[in-house]
Amino acid sequence: MKLFLKTVLGALLISATAIANAAFINFDSYNITGYASQDKAGSAYTEDSGYTLTLEGNQWVDIDFNSTIASDTVISFTFIATGLNAELYGIAFDNDNSYSFAAMNEFIFVGGSQTGEITSANTVDSYAIGDGAVTYNIAVGDLFTGTFDRIVFILDNDDNESGSIASFSNIEFCTTSSPCSTSVVDVNAPSNLGVVGIIFILAAFVRRRISS
Repeated sequence: MKLFLKTVLGALLISATAIANAAFINFDSYNITGYASQDKAGSAYTEDSGYTLTLEGNQWVDIDFNSTIASDTVISFTFIATGLNAELYGIAFDNDNSYSFAAMNEFIFVGGSQTGEITSANTVDSYAIGDGAVTYNIAVGDLFTGTFDRIVFILDNDDNESGSIASFSNIEFCTTSSPCSTSVVDVNAPSNLGVVGIIFILAAFVRRRISS
């Protein structure tokens, strides 16, 4: 009986974690490819069980991800960069895997040393090395709308193609009326609070059985 209850508790804990991460992009479920020959140096890899994408060097990569940016769409993600300050950090939405500096209207730049030179892009922050991990909740629907088939992740550093590292994690889409959060409940499953409550009830039952 004790073994059974411990097994149930373990399964519920795993389930609670899965529910909490349900809305985040898991990069291990996608092919990460170089975007429009802009992956010039370095590497791209996943961390944190697939919920973090890390770029090193001078990398633009994308994943096939169908999305519709409506007027009320919000994108939430956590970003951190280390090493040398790069020229550009950002996320873009695209349909044709074709890079054009003059047509970066569907780009969101969060920082880097070159943002002041970009007039057509949507620069939402001035992130620089030393800022640490920053979580952004960006009302991207205020910047542009449309339907896209890929998301591009940008670590641009043409002047020094080594020594820069950038990570994007916990990427989530929501709306202005239904805010993003770091603990999203699957509507077809018990809420996290309910799962936690079940865990505590079963844990108390186990303690009573052991002490009796």
